[in-house]
Amino acid sequence: MTIVNYRIVKDTVNGLRPANLSWTPAERAANVKASEHGVEIEVERDGNPCVGLHWVQTVKKRNATRFHGLIPPPEFVDTGVTGTPFQYDADSPEDEFSDTPCGPAPSTFGMGLDFAATVSLVVWTPPRVTIVEGYTYHFQIGPAGAFWILKPREATDAEYTDQVRILIAGVGEVHQDSGKNLQYRKPPQLGAINQ
Repeated sequence: MTIVNYRIVKDTVNGLRPANLSWTPAERAANVKASEHGVEIEVERDGNPCVGLHWVQTVKKRNATRFHGLIPPPEFVDTGVTGTPFQYDADSPEDEFSDTPCGPAPSTFGMGLDFAATVSLVVWTPPRVTIVEGYTYHFQIGPAGAFWILKPREATDAEYTDQVRILIAGVGEVHQDSGKNLQYRKPPQLGAINQ
């Protein structure tokens, strides 16, 4: 895996989330205000095409704004499709992961979005999901915009343990089942067989 891009982003004109064409001007303005500041992250993988490879991201989020009318849980599988944690494959090529987590600028420092995530490439051999490799990153949004707490770097064993714990809980961003009945494993030791 390779981090292709990670950067602080800001858009006070259109916002960082896609706008819905059916929104009223007031709804469009609210979306822009709620998504002006954030980060952009892109990860690619090399190697041969493989049906069983998927992207998974787990998140710890504080001071979050509403998403689809709900406040996200403090820890969740990022937009996992019901029954699986693999939402990102629906919109991205299988060899690429991209995300733009974002939020508004708070009036007081420490009250803005705090977003920590681990994004991993996994192998799915149903019902087992085995992490191959991953990156962890962490940012916050202050009154002046987003800033890095931890720029993307390879995940540690403790971070993989934490990611597996969140995956086992199986709670998605809008409180849906994101695969709590699957079996999750940290990356196997070098040379080990995934049994």
